[in-house]
Amino acid sequence: MKKCLTFNNHQTLQLQLKCMRLEMKQQENGMISDTKNYVKSIPKNIMLGNKNKTLNPKAVANPIGRILAKGINATLLNKQGFLTKIIAGFFIKKVSKKLENKLLKT
Repeated sequence: MKKCLTFNNHQTLQLQLKCMRLEMKQQENGMISDTKNYVKSIPKNIMLGNKNKTLNPKAVANPIGRILAKGINATLLNKQGFLTKIIAGFFIKKVSKKLENKLLKT
């Protein structure tokens, strides 16, 4: 928004300043209305949290384990049986807890 302007007299300077102030005010009002529209479009349960549902803390406690378990089950163990996938998932989650603790300590 950097403009090189030359002014011949004080009136043109004042007129240009007035125009610039009006543009800035319009941009400010536009930003405020855009922000209000954006906030209204966000679902209320994200902003206020899930008050009706209680989250299981164990389900959220180990995100690395969940990601590793899903990834390995989908790639390496995709043709294995149900029990093999469950056992591998538990093992991976235990290993990932140790990994997560090491990562958080550093």
